[in-house]
Amino acid sequence: MGAGTRVLLVAGSTSRQSRARTLAHLAATTLDGAGADTAVWDLAEHRIPMPGVDDNRVKSFRCAVRSAHALVLLTPLCHNSYSGVLKNALDHLELQDVRNRPVALISAGSGSPQAVDHLRIVVRSLHAVAIPCQVVAQHTDFQVGANGHEIAGADLGRAVRELCRELLWFAQSLQRGASLEQEAAIPSPRVKPEPDDDPLRRALAFIQENFTDSDLCLDDVARHAYLSRYHFSRVFKARTGTGFIGHVTELRLENASTLLLTTEMSVTSICHAVGYRDLSHFERVFRKRYGVTPSTYRTRAGAGVSERAS
Repeated sequence: MGAGTRVLLVAGSTSRQSRARTLAHLAATTLDGAGADTAVWDLAEHRIPMPGVDDNRVKSFRCAVRSAHALVLLTPLCHNSYSGVLKNALDHLELQDVRNRPVALISAGSGSPQAVDHLRIVVRSLHAVAIPCQVVAQHTDFQVGANGHEIAGADLGRAVRELCRELLWFAQSLQRGASLEQEAAIPSPRVKPEPDDDPLRRALAFIQENFTDSDLCLDDVARHAYLSRYHFSRVFKARTGTGFIGHVTELRLENASTLLLTTEMSVTSICHAVGYRDLSHFERVFRKRYGVTPSTYRTRAGAGVSERAS
């Protein structure tokens, strides 16, 4: 059912043994079983800074969000609302990061729905789609096991499975709808840019926002810059010192290296997250740039060996 659907789960707790984290892994396992490609961003391990700080953690988080077809937001109940670490992460997102993406909401606490109610408002403000199904767990749904909190009964598991099924249905329906809309769209007349508007600056901003899209091509960017394909290529190379493909490749590999170092996402998930369709092609390009495979890069970096090319 979920084949080809990428889902990012954001566990919004500061505790490594939280109920929200337990639910994140349960939902990820359920989605994996349905054929989805999942990744868990655990804010206990990879915390996002306060708004105003724009470092590699923020860039990696936005990259992971943009590459996902659907999101699951999980939070403990904190003062009758969602957690502060989750708020910090969401405050960095912009409309283009999540527009029209389905979002599932899960909270763990006293059984109060206020956390997911507040999150539903935030999701709507980002022009995303908060799906109707939600999970609101309470303390009695869990028991303490050897590795932290465990699910105590079957009801919570069933609720999570139902939420996952609905999320995948929304993700696939919205993807189909977007494809049909693009096919049926009638091109509108070009709006001439202002005389002092810099086509290259506009093109670079467009590339920065869309480099994770595997369908991004030179023609798309040239149209966005209101230049012919040939003229755009000449201007781009003259002013940046590199070609369009080289620039996009560098952006993708820089983000891939950051995700390898700062997340536990699989190499396959990172490959898709930064805009590559084919894993073997991604690994070849990565090895050419860094001298090692992505897996080796992560292993050696974890052992304190820097592999970044000089």
